[in-house]
Parts: sequence; C-alpha cells; structure tokens
Amino acid sequence: MRKVRTRILAHAAASNGSQAVQASPRQTKRPEMTLKAIAQKLVGGPSGKVPSGDVRMTANIRSDLHIKLKIAAAERRTTIGELIEELVEHNL
Repeated sequence: MRKVRTRILAHAAASNGSQAVQASPRQTKRPEMTLKAIAQKLVGGPSGKVPSGDVRMTANIRSDLHIKLKIAAAERRTTIGELIEELVEHNL
C-alpha cells in the first residue's frame, strides 16, 4: 500500500510540475494480542468452528428477545448458545 501511495504522490507531483514528496510510513504499535484472539482463548477456540457432538443452528427471533438473550448470557458469564441449550433442556 505504501509503495502504491508513493507512486501516486510522485505521479501527481510530476503532473503538477513540483517535486514528489516521499510518504512517511506510520509508526503504530500493535498490541501483542488482539481482543478477538483473547476472546478465542477464553472461549476455547476460534469462532466459526462447531465443537464435536454439536450442530450449528440458525433461528430468526425478534430483536428485543435477542437483546434479552445477550443480557442474560452476559449476566451469567456464558454464551447465548449455552443459555439456549439450558432453556431447551429444562423446557422440552
């Protein structure tokens, strides 16, 4: 990306008759671990993978019920999936 930006700046400067100005690279510090990586370690694996013995399920629910599920799962420090499993086991 930096090389492309430098070439664009050089081309623009050449067409204007001025000298090209070299783009300076940004100095950014990257954290050792991203929040996603930390969450994956805490949960026990990368999201998107279905644990053995489980199946993936898709359901459409009202937005207000989804928010209630999220809040209840957060208060219990569990996942929505585990909360749904618990509700199904106790109510079916």
